[in-house]
Amino acid sequence: MLDMTLIGDGTCTVKPLEAHPDLLSECGTWVSSGDTVVLHLGSSEVELQIIDGNRLEGKASDFGVHGYETMEFDYLG
Repeated sequence: MLDMTLIGDGTCTVKPLEAHPDLLSECGTWVSSGDTVVLHLGSSEVELQIIDGNRLEGKASDFGVHGYETMEFDYLG
């Protein structure tokens, strides 16, 4: 649904995949505190949990996605 990129300089992008153009598209910054990653986006702040060191998980509603409890992203941090 979404493609999220965390860049080493502390910036990030969240963009919808082609099949979901109506979803969140934002740029912002991010910080990690060891077990969480917090995205500071133009319209909101989103907290993601680091799971098993290779996945991020957060509330789907924080990304404007309804009908799902959570969203997961691959994490290569």
